[in-house]
Amino acid sequence: MNDTERPSRRRWIPLTLAGTTILTLVGALALPGQSALVSLVLFIFLFPCTLMVLLVRWWPRRHCRTLEGAARWRRRLYFAAAAFLLAAVVNLLGGMRFFGTAVGTTLLTAGTLLVPPAMALTLLAFSLSRDDPTEELLEPGEVIRFHAETHWGVFLPSILLTTLALVLALGPFGLGGLSLAAMIYLLLLPGLLARALTTFINTEVTVTDRHLITVTGTLWRRRHIIPLKEIQAAGVSWGWLGRLLRYGKVGVICHDETSLKLSGLADPMKVQDLLDPFRPDPEEATPVGRRS
Repeated sequence: MNDTERPSRRRWIPLTLAGTTILTLVGALALPGQSALVSLVLFIFLFPCTLMVLLVRWWPRRHCRTLEGAARWRRRLYFAAAAFLLAAVVNLLGGMRFFGTAVGTTLLTAGTLLVPPAMALTLLAFSLSRDDPTEELLEPGEVIRFHAETHWGVFLPSILLTTLALVLALGPFGLGGLSLAAMIYLLLLPGLLARALTTFINTEVTVTDRHLITVTGTLWRRRHIIPLKEIQAAGVSWGWLGRLLRYGKVGVICHDETSLKLSGLADPMKVQDLLDPFRPDPEEATPVGRRS
């Protein structure tokens, strides 16, 4: 493909997406029954995609070419979050503007359904924009012995709930199934997904040769630096999913009777062994660097 064809193709991509998005909106208004629902779902997906392509084209390309690897992926995530937020706002405002009409009802429905993914993407983008502060908390000469990973199983309740909502919405359950699916999607799923994202992305647990260092929280980062000699006991608790997939919660009790709970760790027994004050030989642990 020559250089003159590439700009032409770039111009046609947003135009094609915009035209298809308008057609799906018209289909959601004009088609009957299940066909209207399918058109509405396509509109909810295509409208943010169109906005994302327009945002990418608007952004200065010279700056974008200098980004590589993880920075490029973060940039794409930022555009996706911005596109979904903008799509949700535009639909909600349009629905309020034409409230009481078929167009207003369709736009309000689309905007409401866009809110949960917009919130999830925004939370994800905000969390990934920050660096891990663990290295800044280390004392001179302090060695990292273990950096605990968060297990992907923390997302399983959200996945199961999403599957249930899809079955209720697409199965032969009529209006009652759709209503229950909407309640799950709008009331239960956002909180559960936000909690899973917060645990998975914003939990940093590091065991050094001197301290247990934890950094948790999304908007406000809470840091705990506990000397190993102050830890009285450490234990592991498992849920039924944790026992199946081998992830769990580590609880720590200090000599001053304060306690700390760390959820969703992929190797909780390893953390417990390193924190246990009665382990046979703490110097046998092999120092490791930070996770990549």
